[in-house]
Amino acid sequence: MELNLASYEVSSFAVDASRLQFDENGKVKVEDFPAFVHEWWHYIQDISTITGQNGFYLWLRDIIRMTSITCSGEGKTIEIPMPTDKYEEVYNKYRRLYNIFCGLKEDVYIKNAAIVGEPTIEPNGIKIDGEERTFAKCEIPMNDDTHYFGLIALQELNAFYAQKICESYVSGVKFNVPVDNLPEFPYKLGDLLFDYYEIECNLQTKFMISTLVLDTLQAPAVFLFFLQRMRGCKIEYVHDRKKILSTLEDVMKQYSYPNEAAYTEWGKDYNNWLNDESHQMLRESLKWYLSMIGLADKLMTEHGKDTLAFSFCCGPDAMNVLYKLLPVPLIKYNGQVLGQTIDGETPFSLAAQHDFDNALVIWSHRRIYDLLRSTTRKEMEENSICPLYNGGECPYLDRYDASKGYDCRLSPWMVVKGEKQALCPYSVAAHSMGLWQNEVSINL
Repeated sequence: MELNLASYEVSSFAVDASRLQFDENGKVKVEDFPAFVHEWWHYIQDISTITGQNGFYLWLRDIIRMTSITCSGEGKTIEIPMPTDKYEEVYNKYRRLYNIFCGLKEDVYIKNAAIVGEPTIEPNGIKIDGEERTFAKCEIPMNDDTHYFGLIALQELNAFYAQKICESYVSGVKFNVPVDNLPEFPYKLGDLLFDYYEIECNLQTKFMISTLVLDTLQAPAVFLFFLQRMRGCKIEYVHDRKKILSTLEDVMKQYSYPNEAAYTEWGKDYNNWLNDESHQMLRESLKWYLSMIGLADKLMTEHGKDTLAFSFCCGPDAMNVLYKLLPVPLIKYNGQVLGQTIDGETPFSLAAQHDFDNALVIWSHRRIYDLLRSTTRKEMEENSICPLYNGGECPYLDRYDASKGYDCRLSPWMVVKGEKQALCPYSVAAHSMGLWQNEVSINL
């Protein structure tokens, strides 16, 4: 089923635009642009909402835990799959916790979906660090089955509204994948829920509400509880902003962990990681990431927590300004990674290149994380490929000793083995993760 022309890799700041059409100036053609905006908005979710930031934090927490094995001495053998920790739990358990909260991304798409019963919100538990953690599990009866309503579905219905708003800015264009052609689940689930709770509101209001609830740690549950509170109401964001925000605030306080508690916990860890001399390149890229979420937070602190989303609703000029402030650092095209448009020494070009370089380092750490947490040989082979590798073509490949007999497709860690200096973003991550000094033993 053809769903969209682009895709976003969560917490990696990368949009795969391989199927998009570009004009002679390197810009996405207008008939594909709303599909690109859909994925770009996922990036905005990642850096401006606590749900996206939580995903990155938990992933980074796993990375740091993994380095306790991979960086603790030279000449060691790193076993894949990795052993369990002292609680007999896997080393990627924090990201797994986040994925359980999100729901599976197993391409569960439903055409002609209809809600046939009241959504349920029940506590659900998982053991982590030997202790039980609970989160709200949301389920929605649709057609002849019950479906999990996790963070992924909420993010997709929110990005659906972003794409629809973008389409409204362009007239007389036949889009290659019109937003209305997307399946009801998960993309149009917001419309189904607003109709189920008999809430009358316009597109911008739906977009604003679904964006704001993403800034809570129990976002799907908060969304459902908010809709229950608003059952039967007619609301419009511009006229009912105070009512909507106060109701959301009340629901968040009652049904979600406080954001401040999470930020306090993160602050301690980020401070330790930023002062870790053994991971200098990751530390510099982490500073960049924190500066990006700091920029988004500053905009919202100065102008209101709804600033980013509301400016997106104010027309194409406002959307363009927002894109220049918070561009996508990485764009993939047919296996290659493209940077932002770099047109000399302008402040925008220099900032874009800075974003691009730092996102590449973070993305490479993510690829090695995926490699180390592999559980099957097929998964291992997919996760082995360096994100910069494209059939032997690589801007950094000539810096390595080709006589080693390895390439960056099947054994990228062997290319950097023994190299004292990191010569590309992937090798920076390999050094950071300790793979340059150790053996990798694959037992899958």
